[in-house]
Amino acid sequence: MKIVIIGAASASFGTGNLGSIMECKQLQGAEVALVDIHEERLGIMAKLADRYNAEYGLGMKLSATADRGHVLAGADFVVVSIAVEREDRWRFDFGVPRELGITQPYAEDGGPGGTAHALRNIATVMGIARDMERMCPDAWLLNYTNPVPRVTCAVYRHSAIKVVGLCPGIYMLEEQVAKFLDIPVGRVEIVGAGLNHFVWALDIRDSATGADLYPAFKDKVAAADPSWNPLSRALMDRVGYWPYPNDDHIAEFLNLVHHPLRKPWERWGLHETDYDGRKAWRERLFTRLREIADGKHPVTAIGRSAEPEMTTPMVRGLGLGEAMYMPAVNIPNTGYLTNLQPDGIVEVPAMVNGYGVHGVVVGDLPDIVAGWCNLHLSIQKLTADAGATGSREKALQAFMLDPMVNDLSLAEEVMDGLFKAHKGFLPQFE
Repeated sequence: MKIVIIGAASASFGTGNLGSIMECKQLQGAEVALVDIHEERLGIMAKLADRYNAEYGLGMKLSATADRGHVLAGADFVVVSIAVEREDRWRFDFGVPRELGITQPYAEDGGPGGTAHALRNIATVMGIARDMERMCPDAWLLNYTNPVPRVTCAVYRHSAIKVVGLCPGIYMLEEQVAKFLDIPVGRVEIVGAGLNHFVWALDIRDSATGADLYPAFKDKVAAADPSWNPLSRALMDRVGYWPYPNDDHIAEFLNLVHHPLRKPWERWGLHETDYDGRKAWRERLFTRLREIADGKHPVTAIGRSAEPEMTTPMVRGLGLGEAMYMPAVNIPNTGYLTNLQPDGIVEVPAMVNGYGVHGVVVGDLPDIVAGWCNLHLSIQKLTADAGATGSREKALQAFMLDPMVNDLSLAEEVMDGLFKAHKGFLPQFE
């Protein structure tokens, strides 16, 4: 078994994926290659992997490189989580549309900024897919790169590589429900469906008793601090189901929070992200990781995240043939959500085994949710096609269709402004 992790020095996903793989007994003796262009941080992750390997007696073959071409040959799985100059690029994604009168809630997965984010990352991930076609054509690409549906869609539509998108959002909701109801998180069973970062909890049950936990959860939500996810709470009141993972992400998909005169983002507490705070958090994390790598703390102090719930079950299912249930995967909609467009990337539960990823047929989403999702599936496909082929026409159509853009000239201006701001990061359009 050979696993390549691209973006291994990612502050959150890199450490989570490394920890999950190194601590999985079924993967002892595997070959693991770490890839990242940030060589200093890659070195820290390599030292952490060496500590794991030695202290746990895993017998793994480890390597680390800034050049993926050195390690892709013969890979069974390529795990990808990348973001180049994340905060610096993010400022443009938010700021350029704002200068033109568009206030976005988050600018990561939806809105004009989300489209620019997708186009940049598609350029890099499609390069990885092309290398995989040459060097490991039978490997699975496990994509964590945001926006997960749009990036995954580009690989699905424009390469021969097998791909599935992953995000731990459902596990975060499980933890929240367990905390509210004061029960073990292992007893919370959620059926969620929709688009990644715009998913709706259709059923919440106690896995031990089968009891419906939704009424109690709604009571706890109603009693929570008013500042906690007020938009999601308002939506649940009107739609009947809880959207997740949080207000920032949910708002990116809505037509309801951008009125320039009414300024509804103020009512819902939706604000520009703290770029400097994110950078500072990352620096603190790597200071800690450096200390662990140098032996100042036990290797278990690396901490845990939700990624162990995602990568290793996929590898065990697809690679070792074990039957694994995944509560959330991002795959083409081939009849799983019956009132959504076919072949767009949707998030649904799935069974995973040696024969592939088999989505669960959930059925219809509520009509209003389906309306929002179908709009974004169209934007998703346009963005995927534009990012993979360099089509300015498709890119403009994605901006034109966006619910935050309400003028044709504005769509053209915001696209031109974002393309100019990200010059050098959108090579497919140059």
